[in-house]
Amino acid sequence: MTTRNARIEAAHLFIDDHGFLGCSIDLDYGSSVQTFGVYDLYNPDNCTNAFAGHFLLSVMRIADVQDWKHLVGKIVRAEIDDGLVKAIGHVIHEDWFRPTDFFKK
Repeated sequence: MTTRNARIEAAHLFIDDHGFLGCSIDLDYGSSVQTFGVYDLYNPDNCTNAFAGHFLLSVMRIADVQDWKHLVGKIVRAEIDDGLVKAIGHVIHEDWFRPTDFFKK
């Protein structure tokens, strides 16, 4: 597993071609860019899922912003395993968001 600092280059909140809510951020490492996000964040046909709100709030909390539009330019840490971003972390504090932890509860 590798940890790298990254600048958030772009923040996306979108509806995909299946009508699902999706969300991602593009992480710029200086020499390359990688995406961290969820493409099936919320399915309107299964509205019992609280993961959408948890994901959005957690990304904003890690980047220390009060508005989604302020994510761009923020520095975070990325935890990379087998080429995939598994978690993002606050740049100073030992505070991490791992989406898979949500499903372990």
